[in-house]
Amino acid sequence: MNIWRWADLLEPVPEGAQLTLGEGDTALIRSRRIGPSVGLPNLFFKLEHGNASGSYKDRFAFSAISHMVARGQKKCIATSSGNTGAALAAYCAAAGIECRIALV
Repeated sequence: MNIWRWADLLEPVPEGAQLTLGEGDTALIRSRRIGPSVGLPNLFFKLEHGNASGSYKDRFAFSAISHMVARGQKKCIATSSGNTGAALAAYCAAAGIECRIALV
């Protein structure tokens, strides 16, 4: 399964342009200390490092780059101080889109 199983909740993208690198479905782990200490015994943390670029930003990049593919766009230009740039670069590479990131 991938994040496109939620397509009915997302901005529409034609099926042929729906890019995925396996984002989503990252593991959950129960908090052993923080949750119980604040009265939340069922507090869980999501391990987003399991995404393709190692970041939760993959959850936005899959959609942004899929929309670029759908529109036939060939270049992505963005600013980033880290995770956004990594996610955009990964998805652009998968889509064959030139990617330029200005580090800030």
